[in-house]
Amino acid sequence: MQPGPDDAARLTALAALISAATAAAVIPGAEDMLPAGEVRQARLLNRFRRLQGEKWAAALAEADIPNVALKGLASAHCLYPSPDERAVSDADLLIRPSDLGAALELLTGRGFAFAETPTRSPWGFVSEASFQPLIGEDGANIDLHIQAAAHPFERVLPVDDIMAQSCGTGAAGLRVPAPEHRFLIAAAHAAGDLFTADAIKSVIDGLLMLRRAGDLDWTGMHHRVDAGGMRRPVTAYLALLGALGGDIAPAGRAGFEPERVRGPTLARVIADHRAVFVDRPEPSALERLRREAALAASWPVLARRNWRRLTGLLRPRRGRPDGETGGAMARRLP
Repeated sequence: MQPGPDDAARLTALAALISAATAAAVIPGAEDMLPAGEVRQARLLNRFRRLQGEKWAAALAEADIPNVALKGLASAHCLYPSPDERAVSDADLLIRPSDLGAALELLTGRGFAFAETPTRSPWGFVSEASFQPLIGEDGANIDLHIQAAAHPFERVLPVDDIMAQSCGTGAAGLRVPAPEHRFLIAAAHAAGDLFTADAIKSVIDGLLMLRRAGDLDWTGMHHRVDAGGMRRPVTAYLALLGALGGDIAPAGRAGFEPERVRGPTLARVIADHRAVFVDRPEPSALERLRREAALAASWPVLARRNWRRLTGLLRPRRGRPDGETGGAMARRLP
């Protein structure tokens, strides 16, 4: 995905998807091709959002609510020379399900309220891993997770395993997942986004992690993925990263078989990413179903999701905690 002299349109498109600061950090020579003001403003915005996330992660920890940063907030500290280079649209914080009520009580007591983000679909929210974002009076945007990614990821990486192996970053006590856990979380979210433009940040994070592919415990990841029923999405993620130049040989030696993922659906995904989605239409509903079935979910998982979609047509899910997950506090929320 390295642009040549005539690839200004692709670089501009990439900057729009991942922020000018991230594009400048990951594409050699890009900083000289992008407007300096855009890169500077992107770094300032990334810094503001990151510091807000760190502030509220610390507030939860001080209230004896353990939490681990996921996705962009974790990648900013682990993969980039400066954390301000990674775009952070919100702060994804993983907590134990049993702590959800206490976390909601703390955050809503300090001015947070659930957003009403519309979904693309008539059945509402399908994932059981997180909820609508919580928006604070100070502009903070917190996405609480009670699982690191959607079902069946809780079988691959239970919350307690992620927390037990998490490590500190030195940033106000912020904790991030272990490297292998970060890779699997990125794979799960890229697959959850069906390898569309929404997944590109997770794809770039994966490519950066593969620069030290030999340091990752691929055998351990393979065992977790097989036991948890996520071989298809993780293998498809590896196949995409390999096609984009990532070093996936260590994964192959550990038992992953990305070369076995082939066909027109993967070919379209690879072509989309190589084109940085320039002049690529948004996948149709049928194409999204094809991607989910071919690349993103096993048949049992697909059946479960479709059942939730069917029941959601009768009563669309709003993406807020219910009494089972959030306790009495969640039931009192507006």
